[in-house]
Amino acid sequence: MAHQLEPTHVGRPPPLRLTLSSALVPLVGTAMVLALAPVRSPLNEREAAIALGPAVEHASPVAAAYGAALVAAGRQDEFSLRIVGILAGALALAALIRLGNRLFSNRAGVFAALVLPATAAGRSILGGDLGVAPLEALATLAALAAIRSFGTTKRSRWHAAVATGVTAALAGPSGLWLVAMAGAWLWKLRGFNARSFLPLVAWSVGLWLGLEVLAVLIVAPGTPLELAWLMHTTPSGLLPDQIVATALVLVVLLPALALGVRVRPPDWLSRGSPRFLGAWLALAVPVTLLGGSIVPLVLALCLVAGVILSWSLMRARRSSLRPITVVTALGIVLLNLAPRLDLGRRADLDRWAVREAARFVRRNLLSTSELRVAPGARDRVHWYARRPLPALGATGSPVAVADKTIYAVLPRRSLTQDPEALRRPLPRTVEVGAEPQRVLAEFGPWAVLRSGPEPPPRRQATPPASTEPPPLDGPA
Repeated sequence: MAHQLEPTHVGRPPPLRLTLSSALVPLVGTAMVLALAPVRSPLNEREAAIALGPAVEHASPVAAAYGAALVAAGRQDEFSLRIVGILAGALALAALIRLGNRLFSNRAGVFAALVLPATAAGRSILGGDLGVAPLEALATLAALAAIRSFGTTKRSRWHAAVATGVTAALAGPSGLWLVAMAGAWLWKLRGFNARSFLPLVAWSVGLWLGLEVLAVLIVAPGTPLELAWLMHTTPSGLLPDQIVATALVLVVLLPALALGVRVRPPDWLSRGSPRFLGAWLALAVPVTLLGGSIVPLVLALCLVAGVILSWSLMRARRSSLRPITVVTALGIVLLNLAPRLDLGRRADLDRWAVREAARFVRRNLLSTSELRVAPGARDRVHWYARRPLPALGATGSPVAVADKTIYAVLPRRSLTQDPEALRRPLPRTVEVGAEPQRVLAEFGPWAVLRSGPEPPPRRQATPPASTEPPPLDGPA
């Protein structure tokens, strides 16, 4: 066993109890995502890139295939695009409870599954934002559960390899941190050798590359395979308002977490699997800091919070537990139900403004008209206006072409240097560089402009001549 990692008893891992809380908490978490996350709001730029699928060059192959599958299924509105991720997030919550039960206790898994949707980062991972993060979370938890079963079942290494390959295909090369996690756990079990580790690496990398190539063949058949595209990482970072909201929730949880740390069991290092969770955290932190996926770090932090909260519930005195519980619950409710932060309101306004500007373009501009869009809204205008868009120049302003009418969607702050002018409607004509631009419409922080000569007027449809005979006494 020390060299080949033969299981102590061949068979299935120890059965886990299915309690009422384990069955209801995923439903509660899904309800929190539906109630608190902007699941019906317009898409942001990252979500629009995934919804466009193969029409966007900077999307990863698997994310492009995911967006193409959603569109092919007839999902066009925002909620229909996000509902698949929300359902996958519910399965991820169930997997988190199961992993927490396996590592520590059922209470730790339940608390972790409640903390995750209470934070803005967790709601984004659970399907609040359109993307492959819910599928990545589900695959990551499945891989970690299989790695924890090393030494118990022979099949656990193959399960870990398959789940690791799927995670890497969804998250990009940063998902291969699970290979390092498997190697570290094999080393801890004294089973790290070429016979046990190299097949796991080969199957994980092979499945990752195979899924990437398959996605390329689905979304862009006939396109030559490029290593840069296969190595593309799907962006899964947080928006500024999500970072602030998540930090505030963690601040509210500090009293309960401090109480749990103070009353921790004296033998807590030998209870459950703290070393497994420590190795998970030690690998997830550098992955996030180096620009990889945030999913493993957020899941690990929620599980740490769940373990500490379970200590405070089981070991703290009721006289000190009751006021902390009331204050923590009240703080989380107020943070989620009170008016949103200024950053959140700005993000909502920006989403609405870009969508309405794109709809204005679709209704009022001919499909042959040339349109330029600033980089911060290009994919969203592409999605809502249903037209491909050329890139802007390096200055971010429409390129002037003689004797040609060019339309543009630009941020209002790029059209004036006076902050007070942004509080008032723009003049009908503004100067962008050395070219006069006519302002056609304004939507929040965005404006639709036109440069070049006046376009020819649209031909008015003439009503058809009446076929009824004139009255007997002549025309009226």
